[in-house]
Amino acid sequence: MNNYATLDHLPDLSLSQMDLARSLTFLTHFATGMAWDRVASVSGLNSAALLHSVYKFTAVEGATYDLFSTSYFDPFILRIFDSQGNAIVANQESDDGSSIYLSGVSYEQDVIYNWVAPYSGTYYVEASWNQGNYFKYYSLQIYEDKDTAISTISAGEGVANLNAGKPKPSTHGLTGDDIIDAMTTGYKWSLDATRVIDFSISSGFNGEYWKSPTEVAASLKAALATFSEFANVKFNDLGRFEDPAQAALAGSEINLSLDSEWTFFSAKTQWARAFFPAPSYSQTPYTDAAGDVYLNINSKANTLPSYSPGSAGWFLLLHELGHSLGLKHPHDDGGTGRPTLSDIGFDSLDIDWATIMSYNDEAFTNLVKWDPATPMVLDALALQYLYGPNMSTHAGPSMHVLQDKDLYTTLWDASGTDTLLLNLANEGWTIHLPDIQLSSSVNTLVGLAAPTDDLTLSAPSSLTWLLGNMENVIGSAYDDVVHNNGLSNEIDGGGGVDQVVYEDDLSAFQIKRTPKGVEVTDSVGITDTLQQIERLVFDDMGLNLTVKATASTLPGSTVTRIMELYIAFFNRIPDADGLEYWISQARQGLSIDRIAETFYAAGTQYEALTGMSNSMQDADFVNLIYRNVLGRPEGADVGGLQYWSQSLESGASSRGTVVSTILTAAHGFEGDANWGWVANLLSNKVTVANTLAVDWGLNFSSPEQAITQGMAIAAAITPNDTDTAIELVGLPSNPMG
Repeated sequence: MNNYATLDHLPDLSLSQMDLARSLTFLTHFATGMAWDRVASVSGLNSAALLHSVYKFTAVEGATYDLFSTSYFDPFILRIFDSQGNAIVANQESDDGSSIYLSGVSYEQDVIYNWVAPYSGTYYVEASWNQGNYFKYYSLQIYEDKDTAISTISAGEGVANLNAGKPKPSTHGLTGDDIIDAMTTGYKWSLDATRVIDFSISSGFNGEYWKSPTEVAASLKAALATFSEFANVKFNDLGRFEDPAQAALAGSEINLSLDSEWTFFSAKTQWARAFFPAPSYSQTPYTDAAGDVYLNINSKANTLPSYSPGSAGWFLLLHELGHSLGLKHPHDDGGTGRPTLSDIGFDSLDIDWATIMSYNDEAFTNLVKWDPATPMVLDALALQYLYGPNMSTHAGPSMHVLQDKDLYTTLWDASGTDTLLLNLANEGWTIHLPDIQLSSSVNTLVGLAAPTDDLTLSAPSSLTWLLGNMENVIGSAYDDVVHNNGLSNEIDGGGGVDQVVYEDDLSAFQIKRTPKGVEVTDSVGITDTLQQIERLVFDDMGLNLTVKATASTLPGSTVTRIMELYIAFFNRIPDADGLEYWISQARQGLSIDRIAETFYAAGTQYEALTGMSNSMQDADFVNLIYRNVLGRPEGADVGGLQYWSQSLESGASSRGTVVSTILTAAHGFEGDANWGWVANLLSNKVTVANTLAVDWGLNFSSPEQAITQGMAIAAAITPNDTDTAIELVGLPSNPMG
């Protein structure tokens, strides 16, 4: 008879529903300020209602669970069923969570709060999401708090659970893969079919004991779980023992213990020590010492201010467990003649945010934050080589929330179409979607995500390595930068001025405006779908996707006059970002003459390119404007030079008003039999400027390039030809509408 009630008024699950239910896997939950230990989730994007979706998960007797179902409109159903398919818990509308906002869009939630699992084993959850025919986000998240769970460890010492695995210490040779060889010792656990390594904690050989053994055991279990996320290895908790020898006798491969007599330390100040999974440690210094970890209780390691994820205490535990699983320091040969990161030219990655095995920590004075919370990128690759990748981690479509947590993590996603979500970020981020294979023997692709401002720091406040195939991004309310990876990316920039970066020249892509944004198609036909993206960046140039809309907010004559200022002062075509800036200044009330004065000041910063300087004489200035606007290589005629020089000297005119007047005069030549070409040349330069800077939104790779390339384009324009100048740019064949 069950020790819990069933909801007999609700329909049971069918055998077919239970057979087809997808499994949800619990992973460590790192958010600070929350009681949850682990989270299991599923998410995606869909435009239709998703009805009666059934998932299964494993719960622990006595543990407390909070379930959140999210969709665009109020979700229809959220229910929990036991292993026989009987309904046991159902969402009550009175428990519904408040609306949440993702990238500025409001979503509704169904919630089941504080459900306590009545037994350990399999449960099913049914969710129905209401998207209302809108292509929107949906998710189911199950948060677990195991502090209330019924303990499987007895009050006394001894084995709490049965020995599950029979791994053996073993050796492996050099691989010829520089990254793998620089990170591994040549030792590993040879696993049996269960893929299980048993672990435990124990008192020391000299009477040392843990003051909070339950807390220590929970930390060890959580730390090992982070390794399982990447590698095909499972960890089984055997409980607590009187000393390491007793733990080994019970079948524990990794035992965490204490040492106050420096029995296992080469220096009294050494914080901790772990034994590699080497066959030689099967007999010494005691039977089955391989894999065991010791904390030096007379060292600083025993009094660290925090042992939470992201702290120095947690980093220490991850580091020693790395040794237990066969990883070495990147700065030494591991005692087995292996190369260092320096040997293979990767000195810059010998740092804590690249590997938990490094001794280098730019934020070493802060013992509470800015340290790894999981194995880092090099560790994950090495673990996947040693034990194979865990292909169940985030299998299927997944939504991953990125935010600044003052710690470093690695996110491995085994399969499915995945979305990185920045809706909780409080600053702009840069995301390099995974597209680099660092290891020649592990085909996992690598990328990176971090707050943009942190990328210039030696010790970033937050950083997440991205491993696997990840496709989509929903940006923050701030300025984000996303580097595409050629996997048909769907990117919604959210708020701010957002950029998508492509690793090729603009001419290699086709760009198409759509009602929702822009589609970018590469040379092999892979198309990215972009929304709320303001800039595209290519190897040789970039595109401003907002300048056309900005230009439409001013009279066309004003925009034309600003473009003519570029021609008059620099004889160049404007870049889109610069043009948009001056359009915005004009919208705020800055006069054309004032803008012209600022142009002159800007030109003096690039004297070698523009010919302008702070010491430039009035006559030289007038000659320059005549050459640029009126197309006269020799400069002004005698009368014109005298007139404008005197006007400037007397103060009757400023350099800005001189330019505006000469520009107006140039248009007056239109249709003139002798001088009509002057007006035609100026009009053609404006036409090209409008095509490139407004219609295309063309930018160049640097201010210097904007000047030199803009001048080269302008120089190719004649009174009768604009095509030659546009062809110089090498734009894609399709016009961007």
